[in-house]
Amino acid sequence: MYLLSDPLITWGSALYVGVLDGARLILPQYRALFVKLEGLTGRFMRDRERREISDATRMTLGVALSLTLFGKWALVGLAVSIPGDALASLVGKTVGGPRLQNGKSLSGYVAFVLWSVAVGLALGRPVELLAVGVVVGAVELLPLRWENTVLAVVSSSLAAILLGGPKS
Repeated sequence: MYLLSDPLITWGSALYVGVLDGARLILPQYRALFVKLEGLTGRFMRDRERREISDATRMTLGVALSLTLFGKWALVGLAVSIPGDALASLVGKTVGGPRLQNGKSLSGYVAFVLWSVAVGLALGRPVELLAVGVVVGAVELLPLRWENTVLAVVSSSLAAILLGGPKS
């Protein structure tokens, strides 16, 4: 828990990720290295991320804010939002189905909610985390530019409210 409560580690890590991402945008040598790396690993960024700060950096900011504001409850919120977002994307692209808002699919939304219930079952609090999944899944449908930051903070704040109160 010490590592999670040390602001120097939390914000130092966020700054490190942000600086590396920023370097990719402004230093031609680093950009070329990044392009080669992506050529080896496959395409993992959206086209808009090639021109601006990546979603990974935005998520890192959300993690740092969540840990700072909600302490240990952030771990629950992040366990819902980070894998849940990835699972929703994977299921939505694979299964497809009716589209909701912002190009998101109903199957992806359901996958997100079911993931939150799975986390809730693991923690013995499935009803509370069902509520987190329903709300955070709905927030993901909004056309937010900083979606990954917002999802982390919203899920962590709801976990703190529904599971235990203020930062501890």
